[in-house]
Amino acid sequence: MYGLPKGFDGSSFVGESLSSIMYTENNLSFAFGDDFTITSDTTIAVREQHDSEDEYLDYSSKSATILFLIGHKIVSINAESDGTLNLTFDDGKQLRFFDDLPQYESYHIRIKDNEIHV
Repeated sequence: MYGLPKGFDGSSFVGESLSSIMYTENNLSFAFGDDFTITSDTTIAVREQHDSEDEYLDYSSKSATILFLIGHKIVSINAESDGTLNLTFDDGKQLRFFDDLPQYESYHIRIKDNEIHV
């Protein structure tokens, strides 16, 4: 809905490990320690390798694919102009968050006490 802020720079999160994933009735939350979380209210995708197809998931998905990301570190973050946020992990997998709800917020990034609503 809102897109990422102009000039969004997630490079400070490179090296952070995914410590937990929480499923709730209406969203998925990904915690990278105590100071950084991303909560998705809509579609996400996991890409096994750079040149492979996306596996699309949403908050109701019970796919174990994302569980294998726990313990892996972010090696790069790419913010696209359409609001898509791509996290690449040390095992080559990518986690992609989409800004695909035109009337609602799609995902939220919490950095310490600050939140970005996309």
